[in-house]
Amino acid sequence: TCSSLSVPIPKKVPVSVNLKGALYASNTPLFEYYSCNSATCSDCTTESECAWCPSTGTCAGRYNNSACPYGFLPGSQCPVVTGISGSTTGSTSGGTPITITTSGGLSLLGNANKRDYMASSDLTCVFGSPQISSIANIINDTTVFCVTAPVPGSSASYDLSLYYKGKLFAKNSGVAFSFYDCS
Repeated sequence: TCSSLSVPIPKKVPVSVNLKGALYASNTPLFEYYSCNSATCSDCTTESECAWCPSTGTCAGRYNNSACPYGFLPGSQCPVVTGISGSTTGSTSGGTPITITTSGGLSLLGNANKRDYMASSDLTCVFGSPQISSIANIINDTTVFCVTAPVPGSSASYDLSLYYKGKLFAKNSGVAFSFYDCS
């Protein structure tokens, strides 16, 4: 077993093995170094050797299991918000309960079956670009429950996404929540 040397940029290099000072083996095709330094899931999954780790919000080599304690997202699918159950409208004063469905991956944030984890403030429902947010409670691998936060201003519709530890977890796929002002 050999460890590869660190290189500053991704590239292909020839590799040879010497045994007692003599060339023992040489490889063709070339050995390829790759970089998994992407800041987003969608950028990370374009590199075939990289995978997105939802629990750390980082991109790492797909075979580096120590870099992702609960597992990498399978394949190249980044989570997206796919729908809202219950009401799709609510008061600007907040307090509307909603259930949000995603394409999956929530179980990779930790043990989603533990009650003490389900109320974690690490996962939030985010409404629009001003990042009006509320705590999300994990129900299962594809579903969370939120109660809307108060929204400053008047009636408006906001795209809905999920953030984990301040980083985008599930991007919006055209799902919106509309706030109305009754005053």
